[in-house]
Amino acid sequence: MRRSLIVFLAGLFVLLAAGGYWLFYGQPAAAAQTPAGRTTALVLRRNLRAVNAGSVADYLATIVPAQRAETRPVIQQTLTKRQATVKLQDFAVQKQSAAHLTARVNELQTERRSGRRQVLEATVDFTRQGGRWYIARLVVVNAANAG
Repeated sequence: MRRSLIVFLAGLFVLLAAGGYWLFYGQPAAAAQTPAGRTTALVLRRNLRAVNAGSVADYLATIVPAQRAETRPVIQQTLTKRQATVKLQDFAVQKQSAAHLTARVNELQTERRSGRRQVLEATVDFTRQGGRWYIARLVVVNAANAG
């Protein structure tokens, strides 16, 4: 009796440990592999290419159409003065529904002249309109020197 209780408890422990591992490590990777996760990651990459190239039109094509008119003057001024490049390092889906997706991203920003680098951690909200995904909001939540 005692031996079967020990075997039962050991089996239960293994199942709980495997479930905990899947919950904390397996699930985010699977969420990033959804069609919406892949598509929104591509939208963000197009956005960053536009920033690096200084292309206002390409940048505006990645954001919600209703925000383009008010964003245009600000982004024109920002992109003409931009002295850094940005590269996406990590993209993890946090929440997802049919029309909205929130992702946590890490971007590496490198200043062109000095080579100084920093990691920008941001939350990006995407919205789906007319069958396409757009960036609705990007908020940098942390910036740390990358050496």
